[in-house]
Amino acid sequence: MSEQELLEQLRAGMDTTPLHTGDLPPLDLYMDQVLAMLEERFQSGARQPGEKTITKTIINNYSKARLLQKPVGKKYTPEHLLVITLIQTLKQSLSLEDVGRLFAACPEFSGEGRYDAAAVHARYEDFERMKLSQEKLAEAIQENMKDCQAEDLFSQVLYLANLSGALSLTARRLIDTLPQPEKPGRGKKQPAAPKPAAGI
Repeated sequence: MSEQELLEQLRAGMDTTPLHTGDLPPLDLYMDQVLAMLEERFQSGARQPGEKTITKTIINNYSKARLLQKPVGKKYTPEHLLVITLIQTLKQSLSLEDVGRLFAACPEFSGEGRYDAAAVHARYEDFERMKLSQEKLAEAIQENMKDCQAEDLFSQVLYLANLSGALSLTARRLIDTLPQPEKPGRGKKQPAAPKPAAGI
Protein backbone atom coordinates (compact mmCIF):
# COMPACT_ATOMS: atom_id res chain seq x y z
CA MET A 1 0.00 0.00 0.00
CA SER A 2 1.41 3.39 -0.99
CA GLU A 3 1.83 6.22 1.50
CA GLN A 4 -1.08 8.10 -0.06
CA GLU A 5 -3.35 5.04 0.11
CA LEU A 6 -2.43 4.49 3.74
CA LEU A 7 -3.16 8.13 4.54
CA GLU A 8 -6.56 7.87 2.84
CA GLN A 9 -7.36 4.72 4.84
CA LEU A 10 -6.41 6.46 8.08
CA ARG A 11 -8.56 9.47 7.26
CA ALA A 12 -11.52 7.28 6.32
CA GLY A 13 -11.10 5.31 9.53
CA MET A 14 -11.58 8.47 11.58
CA ASP A 15 -15.21 8.66 10.46
CA THR A 16 -16.90 5.29 9.96
CA THR A 17 -20.40 6.65 10.70
CA PRO A 18 -20.70 9.82 8.61
CA LEU A 19 -24.17 11.00 9.56
CA HIS A 20 -24.34 14.77 9.99
CA THR A 21 -27.06 16.73 11.74
CA GLY A 22 -27.73 18.56 8.47
CA ASP A 23 -28.61 15.19 6.85
CA LEU A 24 -31.46 14.46 9.24
CA PRO A 25 -34.95 14.22 7.75
CA PRO A 26 -37.60 16.65 9.03
CA LEU A 27 -40.05 13.81 9.69
CA ASP A 28 -39.90 10.64 11.79
CA LEU A 29 -39.07 7.43 9.90
CA TYR A 30 -40.22 3.81 9.87
CA MET A 31 -37.64 1.06 10.34
CA ASP A 32 -37.16 0.37 6.62
CA GLN A 33 -36.55 4.08 5.99
CA VAL A 34 -34.04 4.21 8.84
CA LEU A 35 -32.14 1.25 7.40
CA ALA A 36 -32.14 2.72 3.89
CA MET A 37 -30.64 5.94 5.23
CA LEU A 38 -28.06 4.47 7.61
CA GLU A 39 -26.89 1.53 5.48
CA GLU A 40 -25.53 3.90 2.86
CA ARG A 41 -23.75 6.14 5.34
CA PHE A 42 -22.31 3.36 7.49
CA GLN A 43 -20.71 1.65 4.47
CA SER A 44 -17.53 3.62 5.13
CA GLY A 45 -17.11 1.47 8.25
CA ALA A 46 -17.51 -1.81 6.39
CA ARG A 47 -14.46 -4.02 5.96
CA GLN A 48 -15.68 -5.30 2.58
CA PRO A 49 -17.94 -3.52 0.05
CA GLY A 50 -21.58 -4.45 0.54
CA GLU A 51 -21.04 -5.74 4.10
CA LYS A 52 -24.08 -5.21 6.35
CA THR A 53 -23.18 -2.73 9.07
CA ILE A 54 -26.67 -1.98 10.38
CA THR A 55 -29.75 -4.21 10.37
CA LYS A 56 -33.22 -4.39 11.90
CA THR A 57 -31.93 -7.01 14.34
CA ILE A 58 -29.06 -4.76 15.45
CA ILE A 59 -31.40 -1.83 16.11
CA ASN A 60 -33.89 -4.05 17.97
CA ASN A 61 -31.02 -5.40 20.10
CA TYR A 62 -30.09 -1.84 21.04
CA SER A 63 -33.66 -1.31 22.22
CA LYS A 64 -33.71 -4.61 24.15
CA ALA A 65 -30.45 -3.63 25.85
CA ARG A 66 -32.09 -0.30 26.79
CA LEU A 67 -29.48 1.66 24.89
CA LEU A 68 -32.08 3.05 22.51
CA GLN A 69 -35.50 4.36 23.47
CA LYS A 70 -38.48 2.67 21.86
CA PRO A 71 -39.81 4.19 18.64
CA VAL A 72 -42.73 6.57 18.89
CA GLY A 73 -45.66 4.81 17.26
CA LYS A 74 -43.28 2.57 15.26
CA LYS A 75 -41.45 5.66 13.99
CA TYR A 76 -37.90 6.75 14.79
CA THR A 77 -37.14 10.40 15.48
CA PRO A 78 -34.02 12.25 14.28
CA GLU A 79 -32.67 11.80 17.81
CA HIS A 80 -33.00 8.02 17.46
CA LEU A 81 -30.79 8.21 14.35
CA LEU A 82 -28.14 10.19 16.21
CA VAL A 83 -28.14 7.80 19.16
CA ILE A 84 -27.89 4.76 16.85
CA THR A 85 -24.87 6.39 15.21
CA LEU A 86 -23.21 7.01 18.57
CA ILE A 87 -23.80 3.40 19.63
CA GLN A 88 -22.32 2.15 16.34
CA THR A 89 -19.22 4.25 16.98
CA LEU A 90 -18.81 3.22 20.61
CA LYS A 91 -19.28 -0.49 20.01
CA GLN A 92 -16.19 -0.52 17.78
CA SER A 93 -14.19 -0.48 21.02
CA LEU A 94 -16.67 -1.18 23.82
CA SER A 95 -19.07 -3.96 24.70
CA LEU A 96 -22.77 -3.11 24.71
CA GLU A 97 -22.65 -3.48 28.50
CA ASP A 98 -19.97 -0.78 28.66
CA VAL A 99 -21.99 1.44 26.30
CA GLY A 100 -24.94 0.99 28.66
CA ARG A 101 -22.85 2.08 31.65
CA LEU A 102 -21.71 5.17 29.77
CA PHE A 103 -25.25 6.05 28.67
CA ALA A 104 -26.57 5.52 32.21
CA ALA A 105 -24.24 8.30 33.36
CA CYS A 106 -25.63 10.72 30.75
CA PRO A 107 -29.17 12.00 31.39
CA GLU A 108 -29.74 12.84 27.72
CA PHE A 109 -29.57 9.11 26.92
CA SER A 110 -30.83 7.44 30.09
CA GLY A 111 -34.23 9.11 30.51
CA GLU A 112 -37.60 7.59 29.72
CA GLY A 113 -40.00 8.77 27.03
CA ARG A 114 -38.94 11.03 24.19
CA TYR A 115 -35.36 12.19 23.91
CA ASP A 116 -34.46 15.74 24.87
CA ALA A 117 -33.78 16.86 21.30
CA ALA A 118 -31.60 19.86 22.23
CA ALA A 119 -29.41 17.79 24.58
CA VAL A 120 -28.94 14.93 22.10
CA HIS A 121 -28.11 17.31 19.25
CA ALA A 122 -25.62 19.19 21.43
CA ARG A 123 -23.84 15.96 22.36
CA TYR A 124 -23.76 14.84 18.73
CA GLU A 125 -22.42 18.18 17.51
CA ASP A 126 -19.56 17.76 20.00
CA PHE A 127 -18.91 14.36 18.39
CA GLU A 128 -18.82 15.90 14.91
CA ARG A 129 -16.24 18.44 16.08
CA MET A 130 -14.14 15.62 17.55
CA LYS A 131 -14.13 13.79 14.22
CA LEU A 132 -12.99 16.86 12.32
CA SER A 133 -10.15 17.32 14.80
CA GLN A 134 -9.19 13.64 14.70
CA GLU A 135 -8.76 13.72 10.92
CA LYS A 136 -5.66 15.80 11.57
CA LEU A 137 -4.22 12.85 13.49
CA ALA A 138 -4.03 10.76 10.32
CA GLU A 139 -0.97 12.59 8.99
CA ALA A 140 0.67 12.55 12.44
CA ILE A 141 0.14 8.79 12.73
CA GLN A 142 1.57 8.22 9.27
CA GLU A 143 4.65 10.31 10.10
CA ASN A 144 5.14 8.45 13.36
CA MET A 145 4.92 5.12 11.52
CA LYS A 146 7.70 6.29 9.21
CA ASP A 147 9.78 7.37 12.22
CA CYS A 148 9.32 3.87 13.65
CA GLN A 149 10.25 2.37 10.27
CA ALA A 150 6.85 0.66 10.10
CA GLU A 151 6.98 0.47 6.32
CA ASP A 152 6.20 -3.16 5.43
CA LEU A 153 2.68 -4.55 5.77
CA PHE A 154 3.37 -6.62 8.90
CA SER A 155 4.93 -3.65 10.73
CA GLN A 156 2.10 -1.32 9.69
CA VAL A 157 -0.58 -3.73 10.91
CA LEU A 158 1.29 -4.36 14.16
CA TYR A 159 1.72 -0.61 14.76
CA LEU A 160 -1.97 0.14 14.14
CA ALA A 161 -3.21 -2.87 16.15
CA ASN A 162 -1.06 -1.86 19.12
CA LEU A 163 -2.24 1.75 18.93
CA SER A 164 -5.87 0.68 18.58
CA GLY A 165 -5.53 -1.67 21.55
CA ALA A 166 -4.02 1.04 23.73
CA LEU A 167 -6.78 3.51 22.91
CA SER A 168 -9.55 0.92 23.42
CA LEU A 169 -8.10 -0.20 26.75
CA THR A 170 -7.92 3.40 27.96
CA ALA A 171 -11.59 3.94 26.98
CA ARG A 172 -12.62 0.78 28.86
CA ARG A 173 -10.67 1.85 31.94
CA LEU A 174 -12.48 5.19 31.89
CA ILE A 175 -15.77 3.26 31.82
CA ASP A 176 -14.57 1.36 34.90
CA THR A 177 -14.45 4.62 36.87
CA LEU A 178 -18.27 4.80 36.60
CA PRO A 179 -20.43 3.20 39.28
CA GLN A 180 -21.51 -0.33 38.50
CA PRO A 181 -25.29 -0.32 37.90
CA GLU A 182 -27.39 -2.71 39.94
CA LYS A 183 -28.94 -5.49 37.89
CA PRO A 184 -32.72 -5.88 38.17
CA GLY A 185 -33.72 -8.41 40.80
CA ARG A 186 -30.21 -8.58 42.23
CA GLY A 187 -30.44 -6.07 45.04
CA LYS A 188 -29.34 -6.80 48.57
CA LYS A 189 -31.21 -9.71 50.06
CA GLN A 190 -33.13 -9.02 53.24
CA PRO A 191 -32.01 -11.16 56.17
CA ALA A 192 -34.36 -14.04 56.88
CA ALA A 193 -36.63 -13.62 59.91
CA PRO A 194 -35.55 -15.78 62.86
CA LYS A 195 -37.52 -18.99 63.28
CA PRO A 196 -39.71 -19.10 66.36
CA ALA A 197 -38.44 -21.32 69.17
CA ALA A 198 -39.94 -24.80 69.24
CA GLY A 199 -42.51 -25.37 71.98
CA ILE A 200 -41.60 -27.58 74.98
